[in-house]
Amino acid sequence: MDIKALAVIIPYLINFILLYNRKKNWAKGKNRWFGVSVLFLTGLVILLTVKEPEINKYKFAVWGILTPFIFSVIDYVFKILSFSLHDRDLYLWLRGSSDIDDSKLSGGKHVRASDRIFSMIMLFTVIFLPFIGMIVL
Repeated sequence: MDIKALAVIIPYLINFILLYNRKKNWAKGKNRWFGVSVLFLTGLVILLTVKEPEINKYKFAVWGILTPFIFSVIDYVFKILSFSLHDRDLYLWLRGSSDIDDSKLSGGKHVRASDRIFSMIMLFTVIFLPFIGMIVL
């Protein structure tokens, strides 16, 4: 498998796990931030220590290592916005989420428009974040 394919698939998996498990105990506390910070620091060390001609082969993989931290920061910002709007964490309005009723298209009466907007933005962030690295780098 090509390194570029792995640089897209692995961040997708990690970010989707972080998205759908954002209200689990391990994802709310220090464990999540410790894990994504270790990945972020590993990516920065690789980015800063590897010489220029060699980094071109691995720059997509390094970006893939950095994306879980970037997604976690975006998730935290939306959590703060939701607390300021609703005095609660946002309900993830995505199929398969434990926050909504999948049998109803609306997700239930407790889901507000801002929950839907924030959920879509976070979903598109997960989808496009690996490709942003390919465009920028």
